Amino acid sequence: FNLVEQVNRDYPGLFEFVGADTLAKQIAFLKANITCLKSNIWGYGVSPSGNKLTLALWSDNGWYSAKSHTASDIQQLTNELTTNIGIRIQNDGFVYALAYAEPSDGTTASTVNIDYASLEYTLSFKKSDFDISKDQYAKDLGEIKEWIAAHS
Repeated sequence: FNLVEQVNRDYPGLFEFVGADTLAKQIAFLKANITCLKSNIWGYGVSPSGNKLTLALWSDNGWYSAKSHTASDIQQLTNELTTNIGIRIQNDGFVYALAYAEPSDGTTASTVNIDYASLEYTLSFKKSDFDISKDQYAKDLGEIKEWIAAHS
């Protein structure tokens, strides 16, 4: 999941407002301000040993936080994190999730059936994060007036 792009689509101008003008700064901002990360998958897994679908998230050095269900039809599987979220956001701005079934026995195939996958996130801010000084307000207002005058 491309978390940086999703936040940019959900909150246009947020990164510019907080001065995150590079990918590295955008990732640092997200690592500091995301308080919940929830990956969802609707599906099921089938293998010779039975029904099982597992969902894991990539961390700095491996797949962790695995959650599973053993349904034989499409069911929601959720992996919700509220701690150590920053290590899930990689240097390219992505959060990687892996859905898998138990392994094949070499004769019978193992399959994963996915209907839908999603990533939800919660950003946490303080009002003071968005307060601007009187000087900044006056500067911004002046720029707006200049733009209006130039485009009228």
